[in-house]
Amino acid sequence: MLLALASPWLMDYALAAWHRQKPLSSRQLQTHSPDSLRLLRQVCRQQGWQLPELRLIADPAPLCFSYGWLPRNTRIVISQGILDQCSGDALTALYTYELARMVNGSLPVLSAVGLLLLLLHRSYQWLAQVGDGLTQPLIRNLLGVLASLVYGLFWLLRQLVLWLSRLGGSWGDRRSVALSQHPDQLAEGLLRFSAAIAADLQQRGTLHPLHSSLEVLMPVSSRQAITPGSLLVKTPEHRTELLTALVATEGLNPYRQWLRVNVSHLPLGERLIWLHQQALGRGQPGLEINAPSLTSVGQVSLPLLFRQKGPLAGLMVGGGLAMGLWFLGGIVNWLGWQRLSWLYQDPSILTGGLWLGLGLGLLLRINMLFPDRQTPSSDRNTVADLLHHTPLLPVQGQPVTLRGTLRGQPGIGNWGCQDLYLDDPSGLVKLVNPVPLGSLQGWLQHQNHPLRWVGRQVTVTGWGRHGSGMHWVDIHQIQIDPRHRFITYGPIWATLISLGSSLIGIVTIFSGG
Repeated sequence: MLLALASPWLMDYALAAWHRQKPLSSRQLQTHSPDSLRLLRQVCRQQGWQLPELRLIADPAPLCFSYGWLPRNTRIVISQGILDQCSGDALTALYTYELARMVNGSLPVLSAVGLLLLLLHRSYQWLAQVGDGLTQPLIRNLLGVLASLVYGLFWLLRQLVLWLSRLGGSWGDRRSVALSQHPDQLAEGLLRFSAAIAADLQQRGTLHPLHSSLEVLMPVSSRQAITPGSLLVKTPEHRTELLTALVATEGLNPYRQWLRVNVSHLPLGERLIWLHQQALGRGQPGLEINAPSLTSVGQVSLPLLFRQKGPLAGLMVGGGLAMGLWFLGGIVNWLGWQRLSWLYQDPSILTGGLWLGLGLGLLLRINMLFPDRQTPSSDRNTVADLLHHTPLLPVQGQPVTLRGTLRGQPGIGNWGCQDLYLDDPSGLVKLVNPVPLGSLQGWLQHQNHPLRWVGRQVTVTGWGRHGSGMHWVDIHQIQIDPRHRFITYGPIWATLISLGSSLIGIVTIFSGG
């Protein structure tokens, strides 16, 4: 509670010290966008609020977020990059979105958690930077391990508030449309913000630190914006085809309700199709999409959905069977059949059943997760192919071979490949190491690790995936030449983990309680 109350002032100090945040006067905003200032004053007057404090971060990166716990002590922050790149209508829409988030109840909690996320992410970066400056391997590796642990804490805390960020963002879209009556402007603002994030990543080589640490406070998820935003920047002549594909695969995906657990915002395509419908209902121009092609992309297949949720389904089946055996043990105990009465309330049955169910759930989906490539590996794909020919579920791995420039953070802070991207002529896509505890590979394989090849041309083979509005490639191999390659062995690790879980379950059941 104390942290939530003090978070606006603590965040002020942290952002001023680390990111050059300063006040933004009404006169400055009036110069760039008179409509934005007029809307701010109008809404605050209608709601009986004081005008929130306006802040500016002197950075070319696109930044827009707010923090605080009451309208009178809320800060709305934008960057110089937003002022320079966004039109007046888009800037007005982003300010309206931030005003809408002030009243939905999620901002006080997200502000307090955002402060902790900012501190953890900054600590992780500092440890990595100090370690990169050292030459003594022992201390350098120790700092690398500490940085990975701090990043793990950051990731865990972020996971805990993703649901609230999604809920706040959904409310923000609806409240913003109610305040401005211009859903078309909000849709354009979200698209411009996404394109600006991708352009900044391409120029900077990595995501801006605030895009990672304060993603839950931003109007658009930086991870969701990378691929569609880069395609908007690099191929603006295909804008209609891009938006149509984005809306169809994300807004009309029959599985979209099942894929929201690990994201901070609703998929961009899902938000855009809702705003498009709201704009048409108000007689405003909607998105530039090919409406006749917006048909359902498929129906829900229960076997496929069970493959996607394999670990969870396995836990439920294993737990259900264990409870059934408990029930059977209770019956035979009541009947006096002593040979089977041990089943009744034996904790090893439940524990072992859960482990066994988890292992089998993981094992049954490995072939679909990591399918073999049916065409020669010399047939290269592009990032644009990942959007236009994307499967409905992440479990449906799509073998791909991509060639482009490796982007990301160099140094020990990227041991786990958590900040790694491929930039090809058509767009950007995030690269993911599918191995649990992938940071160990950065420690043990530092001579042939991708962090040493940032900025160079590489060939990536792996499995393209799409889900929750994000596009990514699970890495199988990154190769710079025939002698230098990085292999993750993802299918082997997945098989070992599933077999290990199953073995633990079997041993637990037979060892008895």
